[in-house]
Amino acid sequence: MIGGGPYVAPVTYAAFAIVAPRLKWSPLENGSAIFAAHNAFLSLASLAMLVLVTVEAWRRASLEGWGFLLCERPDSPRSHAMVVFYASKYYELFDTVLAFACKGKGPRYYGMHCYHHFIAVYVTFLYTKGQSLSHLGMAFNTFVHVIMYYYYARAALGLTSTWKNWITRLQILQFVTSFMAVVIALHRNPDLLLPNSTCAGRNSLLLNAAVNATFLVLFIRILLAPSRSPSKSSNKRSS
Repeated sequence: MIGGGPYVAPVTYAAFAIVAPRLKWSPLENGSAIFAAHNAFLSLASLAMLVLVTVEAWRRASLEGWGFLLCERPDSPRSHAMVVFYASKYYELFDTVLAFACKGKGPRYYGMHCYHHFIAVYVTFLYTKGQSLSHLGMAFNTFVHVIMYYYYARAALGLTSTWKNWITRLQILQFVTSFMAVVIALHRNPDLLLPNSTCAGRNSLLLNAAVNATFLVLFIRILLAPSRSPSKSSNKRSS
């Protein structure tokens, strides 16, 4: 397991997230450039992972069809894409560290930002164990992150992005789509959420759905918040 596994790293991160706002931070010299490079790397890494999971799914579908996207077999082959995706969530924890180090303050919507990073490590760890719908989840998440981290790289350099308002909407679409995928999967595999399901990862799928529901509510609240202008509603870190 990476960094002590999916338990030690999130707890350590949570401790940092609690303490960090109480400390005095002086932004690093060239902090903007460092933060921009970090976000640009994550955007490119997300693109690479999107290509990886797409190629992996395509190759597997050529052998057994596309059914595994909705119902993963308990004896399914190990997904290398999921392992890489899981590992990336450890690096993403540095989003918070670098925000304080480079800017002298935490990200906007700090509570949701920290909640996302805290839970993402464990959720993606379950992906590596085999979970129905995981390929779809990874594909959409990495697609969103390509755009989101590209926006943050530009913002760190002081560049204006007129399309930034659509990031929040895209994130909401991500979670709505995840529930639509569950409905379609249930239609094709009625036992998907039953204890003795023929599809793998029932418990992790239920946990993932619960987490996605919380994010959907949080993002909708941000989008509709009357105290925020539309131009600011998407200026945050997300899932």
